[in-house]
Amino acid sequence: LNANPQKTIYVHQTCATDTNQVQMILDSVISMVIQTNLHKSGLY
Repeated sequence: LNANPQKTIYVHQTCATDTNQVQMILDSVISMVIQTNLHKSGLY
């Protein structure tokens, strides 16, 4: 499944009609993206 072993894959099983669960996953993804970008830029 992971063609690039240097990249991490996160799996989330959810139901798209459960908006609270989907929102939690999206918030987690946004947080990971921000942290990665801050780390790469040397700010974190």
